Amino acid sequence: ITVSATLASCLAAWWTYTARVAHQEKLEAHLRAIHEEMERTQLATKKAQEDKIEEVRDTYTTNFSLSYLLPGIGGTFLLGYAAGFRHGSKMAARATREMKTSMEEALHRK
Repeated sequence: ITVSATLASCLAAWWTYTARVAHQEKLEAHLRAIHEEMERTQLATKKAQEDKIEEVRDTYTTNFSLSYLLPGIGGTFLLGYAAGFRHGSKMAARATREMKTSMEEALHRK
């Protein structure tokens, strides 16, 4: 009886070990599949984000340089020219007035 009990115990231990190893391999395969799917999803998401960023960059790069830059520069130039012209006219009028006043004072002194 002791030999048969020992043999039964060994067979039960071997069967338990084999079942545990099979279950462990199944779990590892499942986790590996989940990990690979997560990597594929992450790469696809990263690629989609990079494509979207490049699309936005291309859109704003081409449209910005033509649509917004030239009118902005032109408007700034015209505004600066008008302000400079106004200031120059004002200073010229002041200089003329001062010259006229100084000439009149010089004539009155004589």
